[in-house]
Amino acid sequence: YFAYSGLHTNLGLLNDGITWGYVVLICVVAFFAKFLGCAIAAKLSGFNLRESGAIGTLMSCKGLVELIVLNVGLSAGILDTRTFSMFVLHAIILTFMTTPLTLLFYPARHRSHIGGAANPSGSEIEAGRAFPPNNDLQTYLKSRFSVIVDRIEQLPAVLTLMQLLHVPPPAPAPSTVDEKASLRHANSVSSFTGDSDTRVSPQNRRISLDALRLIELTNRTSAVLRSQEAETLVHSDPILAVLKTSGYLNGMNVSTALAVVGSDDFPIHVAQHVRDVSSQMVILPWVTPVAPVDEGAVPTSGQAASTSEPPTSPPGAAPFDALFQQKRDRSAVAGQAQYIRRVFADAPADVALFWDRGLPQTFTSAAAYHLFLPFFGGPDDRLALSFVAQLCMNPGVTATVVRVRRLDNEAVSPMTSIDEAKARNLLHSETLHTVLPDTVYGAHTTQTRLASDTADNLAWARYTSTAHTLELGSSLSRIEFAEETSAAPLHTVLDLAARSSSSRARLVVVAGRSRRMATESHFDELRQLCVEHNASLGSELPKILGDVASAFVATGSNASIAVVQAAR
Repeated sequence: YFAYSGLHTNLGLLNDGITWGYVVLICVVAFFAKFLGCAIAAKLSGFNLRESGAIGTLMSCKGLVELIVLNVGLSAGILDTRTFSMFVLHAIILTFMTTPLTLLFYPARHRSHIGGAANPSGSEIEAGRAFPPNNDLQTYLKSRFSVIVDRIEQLPAVLTLMQLLHVPPPAPAPSTVDEKASLRHANSVSSFTGDSDTRVSPQNRRISLDALRLIELTNRTSAVLRSQEAETLVHSDPILAVLKTSGYLNGMNVSTALAVVGSDDFPIHVAQHVRDVSSQMVILPWVTPVAPVDEGAVPTSGQAASTSEPPTSPPGAAPFDALFQQKRDRSAVAGQAQYIRRVFADAPADVALFWDRGLPQTFTSAAAYHLFLPFFGGPDDRLALSFVAQLCMNPGVTATVVRVRRLDNEAVSPMTSIDEAKARNLLHSETLHTVLPDTVYGAHTTQTRLASDTADNLAWARYTSTAHTLELGSSLSRIEFAEETSAAPLHTVLDLAARSSSSRARLVVVAGRSRRMATESHFDELRQLCVEHNASLGSELPKILGDVASAFVATGSNASIAVVQAAR
């Protein structure tokens, strides 16, 4: 039908100034007639100026109905070809004006998504109410987390994080009658004197988790209907039901929200949700890619005879590649990379990307985790250090923290021309390159370097000194601190992580993303690791995970990876 209308349009007849003047007049009259009428009516109905302008712009858009009327008029001889072409051109102009004008009147930052409103159930703790003001715990412990879930495969990663964050209450100690009497006496004295200054211990600290369920809005009718029923879906969605049940069993306050939005609006909606609920950290869970099975490969005597170890993922597999195991859509992979990087760049809070590598085939019933943190310095590594200390409040979690310094007089050995070409090929991405703002390395000036070194030394001394704080005493007793100096820090970190892993505990590598204000760059050594292990990382993965975490991916490590980035 549109082709039929186009065949009867002859723009060559618009060949004089009078005709073009009529075209401009038709566009102006047609636009303002609908725009003013609808915008004024919307304003009188209670909408604000931006919403009224958007309604007027959307109503001025031309479409199929006008073309039907024009074709009927042309067939009946009421309109000649010149007039028909003028009105078709005006319909095209006003249609193309709709999107930019709507975004101008009503940008994304002024929109409020009704379907994404948080569920009030289970959200008794408001922002900042969990702890009294001026409490030292607020400086390094977090209580409000936002987790973003858009598919059911991410549930194991979210449940793992909930278990890591859970701090079981201490077992009640048996007390005698005299102790109870003395306790009652102390309480009476405290109430009499009005002394209400109490410190919140980690055991009494209650974690609040805000789960945001994102559903992609497509052009299908079912998706449009689901967007209208978002408030109903938030109560019936199975993923949110599992998270609320897990939060109840782990003693967490879990509030839920659901939004049906376009995939391009996922990062914007995540940032807005974080602002609305005042979260301190955003957690992005990802799942383990499935390694391709080579049917012709025969395991040797030392391989695959036992199923106690999990299958090794391909070294170059990125977290979002698991979505495309059969036929990978390159543009979709680039879209996933853009989504993660935009959340890192735009989120108003700390961000943690958790890549869960799954459970081994055989494991003990007792859940035990061992964290490994390579500390190089910078705001992201300092955040990772405090995050590890908080996770170690769980008695089932231990950690190894290694501060690594590079020798100033040593450098990575240069590669041959063949290895250089191989490294460029391994770090080249076949996906579409994304152009978007990213957190990048800061300027290496003397002032910024001294400020960063001072902050690193203070943070390191704070956790390693013998005068531990009362709140983190039990946590720090489960952390082993060490210092290393090496000319090849990434190689050293990989060796230390392999030695620190235990067969009885799941290894989780925690690393700073260090794409902003990084102490130093490890990209040259990362290229060397890719050549040594023939690992194809592509160009997007190091930008998403950073150099340190990408080194573990390049060597095919089975450890789960948590990459954190401090807020701006």
